[in-house]
Amino acid sequence: MKIEGYLKDKKYIVVMSEQLNLEKESEIKNFFENLIEDERILKNGMRLQIELSNVHYMDSVIIGFFIGLKKKLEIREIELDFINAPEIIFKIFKILSLDKYFNFFEFTNWSEENE
Repeated sequence: MKIEGYLKDKKYIVVMSEQLNLEKESEIKNFFENLIEDERILKNGMRLQIELSNVHYMDSVIIGFFIGLKKKLEIREIELDFINAPEIIFKIFKILSLDKYFNFFEFTNWSEENE
């Protein structure tokens, strides 16, 4: 699994890849907890965008983590967006009726320039 993040205007973009599962939960949790704690990077009113085009699997543990993350971010008025979720990942959220709870956006040929 790979997690990288960078600041772009009033957005912080996190690019994730491979499988997101229980085995990777600690690493994912640490990354986002450190990000939330650093108010110099993630400021109130920003958007946190998670780019998922290279994610091939996400289990319920990670979906539960993202639900908790969204609640923490809402306190600081930070929007959580999922960008370019593969169809199989989006279907999981849809089956769980979470496709309306989270923001999903798709960009053709997504890149920094789309932001």
